[in-house]
Amino acid sequence: MFEFTGVIEGFYGTPWSWDDRIEVCRFLADHGADTYVYAPKSDPLHRDEWRTPYPTETLDAFERMVDESRVRVGFALSPGLSMRLDDADDRAALLAKFDALRKVGVDLFCLALDDIDAAPGAGRDHGSLCTWLCDVLAPEQLLLVPTDYTSVAPNRYLDQLSATTPVEVAIAWTGPTVVADTITAADARLRAAALGGRDPWLWDNYPVNDGIMTERLFMGPLRGRDEGLRDALSGYLANPMLQARASQLPVASAMAWARGADPHDTWLDVAERFGWTVFARSCDEIHLRSLIGDERREFLRAASECTAPDIESDVGAWITQIRREADVALAALDAVERADAMQLLMAIARWTRVPDPAVSVFGPRRSMRPVLGQDDQLRFAPRAGAIDLGRNAVDELIVTLADGPLQKPESTGD
Repeated sequence: MFEFTGVIEGFYGTPWSWDDRIEVCRFLADHGADTYVYAPKSDPLHRDEWRTPYPTETLDAFERMVDESRVRVGFALSPGLSMRLDDADDRAALLAKFDALRKVGVDLFCLALDDIDAAPGAGRDHGSLCTWLCDVLAPEQLLLVPTDYTSVAPNRYLDQLSATTPVEVAIAWTGPTVVADTITAADARLRAAALGGRDPWLWDNYPVNDGIMTERLFMGPLRGRDEGLRDALSGYLANPMLQARASQLPVASAMAWARGADPHDTWLDVAERFGWTVFARSCDEIHLRSLIGDERREFLRAASECTAPDIESDVGAWITQIRREADVALAALDAVERADAMQLLMAIARWTRVPDPAVSVFGPRRSMRPVLGQDDQLRFAPRAGAIDLGRNAVDELIVTLADGPLQKPESTGD
């Protein structure tokens, strides 16, 4: 069993509202999770201006979360951009920030030292800071996000970190890359070995869509996490999308995997209950590509009229794009069905004007994700899968129809 399971609001971009946080936390509780951690990178008082105390109204909002969310509320601070690690004043500011949150009921804390430069000896210094925090703060639990959060092989930083960090401090890992399509138990065991034998907790960058991924909504079920991985981790926190309410569907799938249930079955149950099934399936290429004949036409017809109840204000641009692309695909199918060359040419002409670089549906056309690993100097470098090119299912369908014979296709769903 994991020590903790839930969500870490750890993305770059506009942080969630307090009402959205509480709604997501209650949803987490309903799906067997027990933890939420506050860590939005674009909150200036979390990262850039970390020394500045939170105002009373923010502390009151944290207290409300503790009282109403039905899961444990954790708080992360990211002081690494400017903190002098052994400076007494900076340590006092760090302690004061954590202590203010403890006074309103927070008992889980996270020291986030990710996405910063690592000076020589950083691993030792980060471990020493954790030791000091455990001594003076005495938290119920302290989590660490290290500067090297992807490597699965030993290096100087991880050697120093594991030698100096107290064993009760759980150390984060995102998998072998920042965003990882596949994470295996073997990967996790290598990471544990690189940390001196301690199992990592997984900061899973799914379904997050921040930074260079804002045109996409990762609404599908969790994939690529093998069964044995659960036994090789100490905890599991999913990093959600910028759209809090839309994140509930993929997060439900992740929580199902974490508790040993089927992530796809749970995803389908929640999608149908919310009325989002067609919308969610239209946000990537997998479902449309799996269909032929009448089933494909039926799905495209539904997509051309798709809705997403209760989240349309957040995902309206994607709904509009789904409808546009489904309409074009149907027009091309109709042209081939009727053996109408001019109608097919018109559909293709419409298709050339359909792409919107700000909104991606039915799979990416030209996109990049941070499928990045770190080298021995902790520098990031792209790995296979970082660039998604030519994976749009509507594009594939149109090109196939344009290149094929202009005759009626079989209308079978077999």
